[in-house]
Amino acid sequence: MKNLMALFSWLILLSSQAAAQQCEPNAYHFGDGFCVSANTGSHALKVLDFKTGKTLFSFSKEDSVRANLVRTKYAYSSGSFDVKEQLKESCGSKPFDSVRYDESDLVVSGGLKDSCRGRRYEIRIALASNGHLNLDFSLQNFPETKKENWRFLLRYDSSKDEKMVGFGEQFTEFNMKGKKLPIISQEQGHGRGAQPLTGMLGLVSNSAGSWHTTYASVPQYISSKGRSLYHRNLQYSIFDMSEDDITQLEVDADNLKLSLLEYGSPREQLTAYTRYSGRMSPLPRWTQEGAIVCLMGGSSEVRRKLKLLLDANVPVTGVWIQDWVGHKDTMFGKRMEWNWALNEKLYPDMPQLIRELRTQDIQVMGYINPYVADKTSNPTDFNTYDEFSADDLFLKKADGSVAGMRQGGFTASIVDLSNPKAKERIKSIIRENFVDQGMRGWMADFGEAVPFDVAPFSGEDPKTFHSNYVRMWNDLQKEVIEEAGLEGEVLVFQRAGIATSPKSVVSFWLGDQTASWDKFDGLESTLFGLLSSGLSGYSINHSDVGGIMEINLVVSKIRRSEELTQRWMELNAFTSLFRTHEGISPWDKQVQVYDGPYMAPSFAMFAEIFRALAPYRSILMEEAENLGLPLVRPMLLNSPEQDWAWKATGQFMLGDDLVMAPVMTKGQRSKDVYLPKGEWRHLWTGKEYSAGESGLLLKMQRSELGRPLVYYRLGSMVEELISIENNFQNQSQSQSQSK
Repeated sequence: MKNLMALFSWLILLSSQAAAQQCEPNAYHFGDGFCVSANTGSHALKVLDFKTGKTLFSFSKEDSVRANLVRTKYAYSSGSFDVKEQLKESCGSKPFDSVRYDESDLVVSGGLKDSCRGRRYEIRIALASNGHLNLDFSLQNFPETKKENWRFLLRYDSSKDEKMVGFGEQFTEFNMKGKKLPIISQEQGHGRGAQPLTGMLGLVSNSAGSWHTTYASVPQYISSKGRSLYHRNLQYSIFDMSEDDITQLEVDADNLKLSLLEYGSPREQLTAYTRYSGRMSPLPRWTQEGAIVCLMGGSSEVRRKLKLLLDANVPVTGVWIQDWVGHKDTMFGKRMEWNWALNEKLYPDMPQLIRELRTQDIQVMGYINPYVADKTSNPTDFNTYDEFSADDLFLKKADGSVAGMRQGGFTASIVDLSNPKAKERIKSIIRENFVDQGMRGWMADFGEAVPFDVAPFSGEDPKTFHSNYVRMWNDLQKEVIEEAGLEGEVLVFQRAGIATSPKSVVSFWLGDQTASWDKFDGLESTLFGLLSSGLSGYSINHSDVGGIMEINLVVSKIRRSEELTQRWMELNAFTSLFRTHEGISPWDKQVQVYDGPYMAPSFAMFAEIFRALAPYRSILMEEAENLGLPLVRPMLLNSPEQDWAWKATGQFMLGDDLVMAPVMTKGQRSKDVYLPKGEWRHLWTGKEYSAGESGLLLKMQRSELGRPLVYYRLGSMVEELISIENNFQNQSQSQSQSK
């Protein structure tokens, strides 16, 4: 026995020595994951993976570290930001003149040059408790300035063929190599580059957005080179990946808090990253048993529309009543009254309606956001705005005025969530109107639109408060649920997010897409958003079937069509939630999922498919909670060694056993599909395919309306749940024929 133990110890020693040999001579070791090389008299710093010797991070060129004096203006309009930057000074860096240990930290430092002579930079390197390697850069001995501020800028090594994916919800591009990407959560905008809508909105409201604007921006990415990094700053930052061999990262702060992950596959790195970002818990079981439908217009209208759905045999599990507060007419259609009091004219019997639907196993949901509007047409005697104003609960600007946000026809004031009284008042509104009335969910809208010229109750710097406000809005929802003892029973879906939002959010949703096909702000953009956000820890995410924004102006008309709505429901049936929205103007005649004779039966079929996959999604949600893996997965998570998997952004996997390639172009009836290694069967035809190590490309596969391209792995749970022995293919064929 002693000999065996000695042999075992000897083998461990040999293994450790072999791993250590992967590091360069005189390198500094951090745990069993990282080696750091840095020497005085040099500009070069390199971090290697301890086990493989692969380079995780490096820079070696002169002036890789820079200090920039910048005048920054965050021009604000309707929740969107136009960041204007004017460079005043720029200072390069001298070689390292000190490399030393400070307890367990390695501290590398040197002087700056140009107009910054006499000032210094420092890099403090330490192993974090989550196993990541922290590299905290800072500028030393810089005086405070009034109109400008010193920024930290880092230029580190990249390669021309490197692919960089993640960065939170990104709706138009997937691989960001070659792009310059601002990191700031804000109003996504409407149009986002699609013309003529973008140009028109840019003239009248400055709410068009652009290709990079997003509600949930995350300073993190996964590289095709087996490495991944993120930064922990809350301030605005810019990843400039436009150069072939360099990535430039600049933060609107005098420091940069960078973190590196060990070398590994995208799946391994996502699991490692979510130890920092947090992981999402499984959704309430009731949300998986059918469709959650948005129905508005008052008690009688809700009942009428629900009957249409039930008569069409739609398995309805939830009714989302967004207009419980009433609505007002604006330039963008009808908007909700942000008074946060029940509109008893529209819903005179709301408690009875909630009880009535719950007896049918249908949960009711509401709507809330952290803003309060002054003028209201709600017939209630109570004015929430007056109350918040009297108690000084609104966020203030630096000049003492109330911070507000224009909303295309009205202005709303922002609740200061850093004020404990304001936070508690919003929580009480949610409790009294939703939880205590028996609702089991709500949309917690907005949160991303706090301007940068505010003076919050907490005294926090506005540059970090902007992001922290998102976190506070996320956390508030979680607190309400926990305080009510309703964990695992309530669905709250939110659009605003930062890196650590998965710790608190029940479900993300992709926000307000236009009812169009395009990749800027339409159907195609939702798939980009699902794929990218899933690589940033947003493992449970979804979109509104059919989109929400419709335009009816002389220069631009965007209306839902049956074809668009059909294709949208096909995609969403294979995501985490199957939820609808009636649109920004549901009172105008437009396509709805409860319309007959085609839409309602088709919606019923895909709701049934969604319900049938519930046991499979339950397993995937456990993986999300334990491993940080998304339900909707880009192909690269399954086949990272294949170049096509990093480019196949027109399809996705639900877990590892189902491939779905949605049609996202008007009139399209066929498209190419890649299948990863394995044995697969087409859902509708039953035809089987065998894919080898490099995968299998299926050219121009037919996809008629009602028959999306879906393939499941033979022998998997999915085969048992939605095989061709089920009635789905017969229903789909009859839908296509009736169309």
